[in-house]
Amino acid sequence: MLALGAARADTLVDYRPSPAELAESYRRADRLAGEYQTKAFKLRLEPNWLEGGSRFWYRNDLADSRKEFLLVDTSDGSKAPAFDHRRLADALSAATGTKHDPDRLPFRTIEFSEDLRSLRFDIGNQGWRMDRATYALTKVPAKVEPRRPAPGPWRQDLHPPDRRPKESPDKRWTARIEGFNVAVKPKDGEEFVLSQAGAEKSYFARLVWTPDSKRLIGIRVLPGDRKQVHLLESSPAGGGEAILSSRVYDRPGDKVDTFDLWILDPAARTETPISGEKIEYGGIPDLRWRKDGRRFTFEKMDRGYGRWRIVQVDSSDGSTQTIVDDDPLTFVDSTNQFVHYVAPTEEVLWRSERDGWGHLYLTDGD
Repeated sequence: MLALGAARADTLVDYRPSPAELAESYRRADRLAGEYQTKAFKLRLEPNWLEGGSRFWYRNDLADSRKEFLLVDTSDGSKAPAFDHRRLADALSAATGTKHDPDRLPFRTIEFSEDLRSLRFDIGNQGWRMDRATYALTKVPAKVEPRRPAPGPWRQDLHPPDRRPKESPDKRWTARIEGFNVAVKPKDGEEFVLSQAGAEKSYFARLVWTPDSKRLIGIRVLPGDRKQVHLLESSPAGGGEAILSSRVYDRPGDKVDTFDLWILDPAARTETPISGEKIEYGGIPDLRWRKDGRRFTFEKMDRGYGRWRIVQVDSSDGSTQTIVDDDPLTFVDSTNQFVHYVAPTEEVLWRSERDGWGHLYLTDGD
C-alpha cells in the first residue's frame, strides 16, 4: 500500500477515465461471463421444489455442453440422479428414431408428477411423459407459453376487486365487496354495509379475516394515472399485418396506484385506517400473521428502491411498527434481495448492502 502524506498532496489529481478506457472496461465486463462459463461449473444451484416441500430437483450444466439432473431429499440429505440418464436416452432414441446422448439430453427442465411415479419434459413442440419404473415413454401435448397477449387494449383495471364471499374462520360472518365498499352478513341476520371509505377512486379490493374472526383487514386501492403505452409489432411471425397492442405502464413522474389498509370490525361496525404511510409500490401487499393471531406484517418497498421495510400492524387498533428498515445510502438491490421468516421464533433473516457489502441480518420479530 502506498501512503500519501502531506508532502505529496500537491501532486494528487482527480482521475477520470477517458471514453476509450471506459469502452474497454465495458468490453472486459462483457467478456467476463464467457471466460469462466467454459472453465468453472456447478457455480449455481436453482432448486425446483416438489409437492410436499421436502424434495427438489436441479440441473448441473457441465463442460462440453453436458448436463445432469439431480434429485435431493432434504429430510435425510440424500442426493441422487433424478433418473437413469442412459435408460432415458435409449428410450428416447427408440421412440424418435434419433440417437440421443445421455449426457446431452435435448431438454433443460423436467416436471415430476405428485406421486413421483412419472416425469414429463418437452422436446421442441412435442411433450413426453416417462414412467420412472419402466422408462416407457408416452407422447403428451407440449406446454406452449403464449407468445404475446391478445391484440387490442389490455385490461385497464390493474387491481380488480376480489368479489368472492369471504367466510370468517368461525363461520359466524360472511364478507364480500359490494360496489366500492365492504358488506358483511352475520350467520343469522341481515347483511349490512360495513365500510364507508370506499369510492370509485379509492375502492376496496381485498379482504382478509383475522384468525380470531373478530375483524377484517380491508385493502383499498387508490388508482394512479394508469397511462397507456402502445406497442407496434411490425413483422409478426407468419407474416400478415402489423399488430397494435396497448397496455398500462407507469413512467417516471406518473402517479402510480397506491394502497392503504383498514381495520373493519363487524361487531362494533367500525372502520379504522392503519397508521403510517400508504403503500406506493409493488402491488397489493401479502399479509403474514404472527402467532398471536392479532398482529400481522407486510413488506413495503418505496418507489425508486431507496428504502424497504417490514411493517407490523396490530389489528386491534391499527397501530404500526417498523421491525425491519433497510434504508441504504444508495438503493436497495431488489434483484439480490433475500427474506426468510423463521416460523418457530418469528425472527426475520434478510439480506442488505447497507454498509456497502452484502450481509445477512437476523432481526427479532418484535
